[in-house]
Amino acid sequence: MRNIVLHRVSLGVVGCVLGAAAVVIAIAGPLNPPSGAVSSTYKTLTEVEPRIAIDATNTPGDADSVFKITQPGSYYLTGKVTGAGGKHGIEIATSGVTIDLMGYEVVGAAGSLDGVSATASGLRRIIVRNGSIRNWGESGVDLVTQPASDCHMEDLKLVSNVGFGLSLWNSSVVQRCVASDNGSTGLAVANACTLSDCTASGNGSSGISAEGGVVVRQCTAYSNAGTGIDVGPASSIAGCSSYTNLSWGFLAAAGCTINNSAASGNADGFSVGEGGVITACTAESNGNSGFFIAGGGTIQQCTARNNGQTGIQLTYRCLALSNSSTLNGGGGGGSSIGIYTASSSNRIEGNICTSNAYGILVTGNNNIIVRNTCSGNTTNWQLGSNNVFGPIVDRRSPGSGSVTGNSAASSLGTTDANANFSY
Repeated sequence: MRNIVLHRVSLGVVGCVLGAAAVVIAIAGPLNPPSGAVSSTYKTLTEVEPRIAIDATNTPGDADSVFKITQPGSYYLTGKVTGAGGKHGIEIATSGVTIDLMGYEVVGAAGSLDGVSATASGLRRIIVRNGSIRNWGESGVDLVTQPASDCHMEDLKLVSNVGFGLSLWNSSVVQRCVASDNGSTGLAVANACTLSDCTASGNGSSGISAEGGVVVRQCTAYSNAGTGIDVGPASSIAGCSSYTNLSWGFLAAAGCTINNSAASGNADGFSVGEGGVITACTAESNGNSGFFIAGGGTIQQCTARNNGQTGIQLTYRCLALSNSSTLNGGGGGGSSIGIYTASSSNRIEGNICTSNAYGILVTGNNNIIVRNTCSGNTTNWQLGSNNVFGPIVDRRSPGSGSVTGNSAASSLGTTDANANFSY
C-alpha cells in the first residue's frame, strides 16, 4: 500500500512539473527570433531632449547679439546668459520660436541693448517662458521695435531694465509675469492682447499699459510712477487691484468695462471714457477723485470711500445707480462731494451719500435725481435750477416709535416711489 501511495505522489509531482513547464514555455514565446536585422531600442539624445540648446554652437551671436536664433524651433537655456555692451542677449530673426529659459537668468551689462528682441519685421508666434530678464540697457523683452504678433510670454520676471520690462505687439498673451523697477512701463502691449495674473510694481511710468481691445484680469499694479493700469478703447478690466500709484489707479478709454476691481492710495481712483461701464468696484483713500465717468458712461454698485475730494463725478448723459459714497474729504471737510456733476442729462438714482461736505451736488441742468438717500453731510443736497428730482423727504427726526411684532405703519412720510430722503 505504501508503495502505491508513493507511486501516486510521484506521478502527481511529475504532472505539476510538466504543467509548470508548459506555462513557462507559453510565457516565454517562440524560441526562434523573427527574421531580419536586429535593431536598437535605445532613444537618441534628440528624442530624449527634442529641443535645441541656446549656445555658441547652435545659436552663435553676431555683432549686436550674444545669441541669435535664425531658424524656427523650440530652444532652451542650459545656464545663465550674461550680456555685453552694444548687444542684445537673445536676438530672434525668425517666426515660430519657443524659448524656455529653464529658470535661468538673462542678465544685462552696462550699455547693453534688450534682453530678448525681435530684429526682423513681421515675425509671429514667439513664445518665451520660465525665467528672469534683468538689468538690460534697453528693455527686458522688445517685440515692438520690429513688431512681432501672436506672441506669448509666461512666468517671467522682468526687473530693473532701463526701458520697458516687456513690450509686445498685437494679438499677444501675457500670463503670470512680474515687472518691477523698470525705467519705463512694466508691461506694455498693443491691440487685442490678454494679460492675466500679472504684477507690475515700482516702474518709472505706468505699471500696465495697453492699446485697444485688450483684456486685463487678476492683475496688480503697485507704486508705479504713472498710472497703475491704463487701457485703450473697448477694453475689459476685471478682478484687478491698483495701489499707491502716483497717477490714476485705473485709466480706461471709451467703451471700456471695469468690474470687481479696487483702487486705493493712488492720486485718483478710476477714470473711464465715453460709454464706459464701471461695476462693483471700490475706490478707497485716493488723494483726489474716487471715480470719474465720461459722457454716456455708467457707474453702478460701486463704493467711493475716504477719497480726498469727490467720491463720484459725472460728466453728461451718465447713469449713477445704487452706489455708496461716504467720508470723502476725511468726513465732510473742505469741498468733498459724494456725487457731483456740472453737466446735464444725467440720471442719479438709488445712491447713498453720507458724511461728505456735500451729499449730492448738481450745478448743471436737465438732470434727474430720484430714490437717493443722504445723511450726515454738511449739506445733504444742493441742486441747481432746471433739474428734475423726486420729492426730498426729511427723515432726520423719524419719530420716537419703535417696532415690535408683525406690522407697523410706514415712517417714510411719502408714498412717492421716486422720493429722495435725508436721514
